[in-house]
Amino acid sequence: MMESQTVRYTAYDGRISDLGTGAPSTLISDNWTKHFTWMGVGPMPPEEWKKLHSIVTTAPSNGKKVRF
Repeated sequence: MMESQTVRYTAYDGRISDLGTGAPSTLISDNWTKHFTWMGVGPMPPEEWKKLHSIVTTAPSNGKKVRF
């Protein structure tokens, strides 16, 4: 229903899984601990760094911002 409205007074956040799907959200907002084990101490595991890099480079190319 919200997608069909030309004037919206509300918004909803997308999830990481929404990237590349054309979902109408402008913000990707997800729980850090659902996607990463690194909690800011020591070096970030390389696999997690690659995943984070992919998310933050893909989101803007899809017209989205990211928040964890």
